[in-house]
Amino acid sequence: MVQRPAIGENGRVLVVDDHLAVRQSTAEMLRMQGYRVTEAESADEAVDCISHGDVSVLVVNLGLDRTGLRLLDRLADPPPIIMTSGLGENIPPTDPRVSVFLIKPIPPDRLLAEIESLIRSDPTDSSLSSSWTAF
Repeated sequence: MVQRPAIGENGRVLVVDDHLAVRQSTAEMLRMQGYRVTEAESADEAVDCISHGDVSVLVVNLGLDRTGLRLLDRLADPPPIIMTSGLGENIPPTDPRVSVFLIKPIPPDRLLAEIESLIRSDPTDSSLSSSWTAF
């Protein structure tokens, strides 16, 4: 079972993106908001990070090594997932494992709101549904 922080605490966010500048800028923005952040540049690194720590929310690039969705197949009990993409018109089919899908560029306030919402949500609440949003 994935541990989630108590309401009111900022949690740990794992940012997975193979583009260094995107990964670093996203991680820095989250750190400035009080989140503990771990970075991974590949699916292998992401799986390792998740297996060794408490990850509250996973922010993963769909185009990650061309395997963004396949990463999810490797996770037995994944944390809530925010999938991102710079592909715009190539939005993938709805995947029940993905809580939120955002098109890059993502306004920082939107990403922060989605992360906070997922951290505060009850992971056993079946009324929560995937949200696929393009900006």
